[in-house]
Amino acid sequence: MARANLALTFVSLTTRWILCFRFNKLVKIAADLTTLSRRCNLPTPNNKKTLLYVFGFLTTFLQIPVFVCTFKTLLIIRVKVLVFLVDITDSICLWILVAIVSIFKELMFLPINTFGIYYTIMCHHLKLLLISLSKSLNNATDLEHDRVYKKYMTVKKLSTYIDEHLSFLVFLSSLYNACSVYFGLTVILHPEEYFAPIQMTTVWCMFASNYLAYSGLTLAGSLLSEASDNLWLKMHETLMSRSEISSIQQRFLSLLERGLFLTVWKIVPITRTFILASIGTVFSYSLLLDNLETLRKVPSMWQIIGKNESSYSKN
Repeated sequence: MARANLALTFVSLTTRWILCFRFNKLVKIAADLTTLSRRCNLPTPNNKKTLLYVFGFLTTFLQIPVFVCTFKTLLIIRVKVLVFLVDITDSICLWILVAIVSIFKELMFLPINTFGIYYTIMCHHLKLLLISLSKSLNNATDLEHDRVYKKYMTVKKLSTYIDEHLSFLVFLSSLYNACSVYFGLTVILHPEEYFAPIQMTTVWCMFASNYLAYSGLTLAGSLLSEASDNLWLKMHETLMSRSEISSIQQRFLSLLERGLFLTVWKIVPITRTFILASIGTVFSYSLLLDNLETLRKVPSMWQIIGKNESSYSKN
């Protein structure tokens, strides 16, 4: 569990560092999406916006119990682990130290969930643009097909730019999700490693918040790929009744056949197959690592702390 905690911290700090350096690009992507919708006169319907608001609210709201439970947990152990087993007798100093550590941990883990919300909304916006293009193919003339082709090229260039700058962050989100799943499983498999129910509540709230953000991220990416496939099917059905098609229409069909999707570090496209495969892989490897640590008889962190405290009291 200590290694998973270290990996969780490393991934969180790395993600925060990358987000800080790419903040201007994130703002530019959001501005380009808005500009593209206005320039191409592509309406973005208001349906399903409520689900996005609920998704963002729940993902953020779950951080509140994480902060509260972390604060209470650190008060219970009196932050001995963080100050080299030195017991703090002054209650004011203890509360100040616990508050600082709790805020630091919250600010360290919050960017992952914030990126999940941002990525989900961005993919949803791209999907709406593709749906609007698909609707514009109804009873469209050759000239309108050319306009749709140019609009699709603009959307594809923007999605390529997005994938180039954000695919590695999606990979880091996958690693963070794997670590949080491992922590969630340890609560079920080894509750004895947690000294109080409040600590298990902290892990569960953190797991729920992160898993919700990651599920929204991957599901929105897969829906974008499906919207691209539906656009290809719509274009194919439109041209089936024609005896001749232009060169631009042929290029448009071949371009649509390649699909439009975002990837995980430019390795794996985000589709429903990827979602199912990643869920199975994460759970399988989490159980495998847990069995390996059990066979090695690795003591829990709280057993190590108890031994250190007993030796410290003897000295």
